[in-house]
Amino acid sequence: MTVRTMVLAALILAKLSFAVAPALAASPGIYSDPRARFVLAVPSDAQVTEKGDGARLAIDSRKGYRITLQTGSSNAAVSLSKMAQKLEAIHLGPSKVWSVKLGERAANIGALPALETTYEGSGTRVRVFIVRGRKTDFVFMFFAPLRNFDEMLPNFDWVLQNFQLAS
Repeated sequence: MTVRTMVLAALILAKLSFAVAPALAASPGIYSDPRARFVLAVPSDAQVTEKGDGARLAIDSRKGYRITLQTGSSNAAVSLSKMAQKLEAIHLGPSKVWSVKLGERAANIGALPALETTYEGSGTRVRVFIVRGRKTDFVFMFFAPLRNFDEMLPNFDWVLQNFQLAS
């Protein structure tokens, strides 16, 4: 076997192994939930990773922000405010990641009822949307450094505006 043939064979094997190797959940553009519950637009500068068959998703941007999405079965017996209180019990308060709650208001995401809350702590601001679906609840979180949170926020707004339930 010549050197040229060996190099060509190595390149072909490398290409084949790349094609079947585990990859990120999706390339930037569109993320389709593996359980066909929703479709999510992804900023072009971001990378998507998932855990738990789409139950937990992270979108990391090279600009320095992160968007997470957690999903679970909808439970109408637990209000959106109660869900926020559970989240706050874990993350908000002395010696926790979030030191202060900046606000809370009702919202709609993809024609679904939602609760928007905003927190600060550890040099970061976090905007959270808890969204109630008929079958699935969604918790979107946007994390960005305080110094450029407002500059990066339109990226999160764009993701939320393009969130769609699967038909």
